[in-house]
Order: sequence, then C-alpha cells, then structure tokens
Amino acid sequence: MNFTVKDNMKFIYDKILSDEFSIKHYQSFFHILLEETDGATLYHCSAGKDRVGIGTILLLSALDVDRQVIIDDYLFTNNCYQKDIDKIMDDMKQQNFKDSIIEQIPYCQGVCKEYVEHIFDIIDNKHHGINSYLHDVLKLTDADLNKLKQIYLKSTMAKKRKIKYKNLSIMIILLMIIIILITILLNKSKYQITSHNNIDNIPLHNYDIELLQNDNGLLSYPNATLGIDVSSHQGNIDFEKVKNDGIDFVFIRIGYRGYQSGNISLDEKFEENIINAKKAGLKVGVYFFSQAINEKEAIDEANFVLKHLKKYQLDLPIAYDLEKIDYDDNYRTKDLTAIEKSNIALAFCGRIEH
Repeated sequence: MNFTVKDNMKFIYDKILSDEFSIKHYQSFFHILLEETDGATLYHCSAGKDRVGIGTILLLSALDVDRQVIIDDYLFTNNCYQKDIDKIMDDMKQQNFKDSIIEQIPYCQGVCKEYVEHIFDIIDNKHHGINSYLHDVLKLTDADLNKLKQIYLKSTMAKKRKIKYKNLSIMIILLMIIIILITILLNKSKYQITSHNNIDNIPLHNYDIELLQNDNGLLSYPNATLGIDVSSHQGNIDFEKVKNDGIDFVFIRIGYRGYQSGNISLDEKFEENIINAKKAGLKVGVYFFSQAINEKEAIDEANFVLKHLKKYQLDLPIAYDLEKIDYDDNYRTKDLTAIEKSNIALAFCGRIEH
C-alpha cells in the first residue's frame, strides 16, 4: 500500500492531538492565554499551519466559533503560502525532480480540507467531541473557558459590530430584517429586477426611515415590537432573561454557507436556541446566512432550511440573509451584480413559498 503525503500528514495530526508531549504544551499554551491581561499574545511555529494550526483550531473551538468558520480560516492558509509553494515547485522542476514528487508539495507545504476534517474526526470520534477534549485532555474548566471568552471575544466583537450589548442579546428590530428583504427583493427601481414577472404584484412598504431610532445599538421604531437575531456566535443564551428584558421575538440562524468553501452547515446552536426560545414564550422565526453564487445554490439552501424545520412550528417568517463579508476580501459572492443577488434571493424565497 502506498503511503502518501496526505496519509503522513494525517498521521502527524493524530500524533499531535494524542501525544503527551504535545498535550503538555497545548496545556501550557492555554495557560499563557488565560494569564494574559494586557496586550496581545503572539504564538507561532516554523510554518504556522500544523502545530499552531491545531492550536488555533482548539482555541477558536474553545471560543465557540462556528466550525465552518474555523475550517474556512484554516483553508485560508493556502492564500498565504501559495507564493512559497509555487517557488518550491519551480525550484524542484529546475532540479529535475519527478513530477509525481513535485505534485505532492502543496499537500505538505499547504493545507487541504481533508486535514482539518481529519482533525475534527479525531476530536469527535477518539475524544468524544471538542468539549470533552478541552475538559478531559487539556484540563480546562468551565471557568477557564468563560475567562477565555471574556478576554478574547469582548474587544473583537466591539470592534467588528460596534454595538453595546445589553444582557445576552444583540438588539435588532424586525424592521431592519424587513428593510433588508425589501431592499433586495422589492425595490426594482434600484436593482432592476426583470426576470420575474410577478414582482409588480408585491406591495411596497410605507415605513419612514427617518423615524428609526438607534440608542447605543438598540434599534426601535414607533409602535413596533422589539426583537433580536441570534446564532451560535452568542453562545449559551438565557431566553428567560431575554424575554424579561422586553424582547418579543427572536430570529434564529438555522444555518449558513461558508463564505470561502461554499459548504452548507447547520448552526451548532439552532436546535437548542429554537427549543429554549419557544419554551420562554418568545415568537420565533429563522434566517439563513447565504453565500450562494447562483439560483441553484439558493434553492439548495432553501431545501436545507425546509428539511431542518420539519419538526418545528414557526411564528414568524423565514428570512434570507445575503450580505458582504467585511473582514475578508475574497468571499465567494463579492463579484455578484445587484441583479444576480436579487434573482438568487427570489429563487430562495420562491422555493420556500412553494
């Protein structure tokens, strides 16, 4: 049996996750992160994709970052290393290395999806999931994990969202969801929607944008009910507190498509969130975060949503969230035109409707 470079890398990752020496140093790594109170922590190894790659996967997992986001971040390594990989391959060609050897270079100098999936397979199957690995192998307590989130999430979220949080909620009014949908789907004068004949039958809204108020991130509109949207990014949510804080409804992320990989995933907190939100007496709707690049992908997303909603009753609509990625210039939908985005959204909504 041929032992390929990929096989060798997977073997290395298995050892890194299970070897006592590696575990000891990952424990030290987290200890250093927990002791950080001022400034930043720089960590690295010779290449920054294997030992540090796994360390970053463990750290992001400990911070409850979506697994698909972690995978996309891991695969972004190739964007950083491509020039080095190309140079190595060119040098080997000049030295008359066999093509079969040169072709293996991207798999040892770069990364691939098989590697990160193998890492998660080891964690899930050999160690019974990321929580067990963090607690049982790395000896992190719940208090440690909470402290990590307090140290490393607060400033990041403030920087990205520039919103002050109240209790556990990101305050978003239903009006904004309506405005987003109407802007994408209905305002044909701006988006020049021409491929759907029945668009003229949809009434325009009569909201006055001047009446929209923003109080430190809390958006409100006269005589409107107050709601929030949530996903696994918010971690564990006490919906009873949300309800008591004056929130009437919640839109829960049911799933998302990776902005680089294009893979569709269920939000890790979806089932927990929808069950607990309903139990707290909140009205519930769902939304899907899309990165579809054509109408077929949008229909696939709609089918995914319908599949996972079979056992749940919604009080509110299914919303379609198609937006730009502010923190990455290489997201897959960046080159779509306004008309293409409109047709993609209409394809999704049309499948949901029927």
